[in-house]
Amino acid sequence: MHLGESIAIAMTVGHLAKIAKVMKLVNNLMKAPEIAITIQEFSQEMMKTGVIEKPVSDAIDSTMGLGVKKDRIEEEFENVLIPLAGETAAQLP
Repeated sequence: MHLGESIAIAMTVGHLAKIAKVMKLVNNLMKAPEIAITIQEFSQEMMKTGVIEKPVSDAIDSTMGLGVKKDRIEEEFENVLIPLAGETAAQLP
């Protein structure tokens, strides 16, 4: 009878350790909304910078004759970046 109780206690301890790990992971996931807010704020700041940067960059490019070449480069960059960003977002918890 003591052997059966010892096995049951050992199994219970193992399950409690697993539960503790799960609780720690859930606690880490609870920080996900905070991270999402930070990412959104960062994105907004980047857009503000881009809004100011874009006209200046376009003016410089047009005076140097780089506008068409840069547009092609940006188009190819977006063709690669958008699918990659979608895959990365799909992998987020």
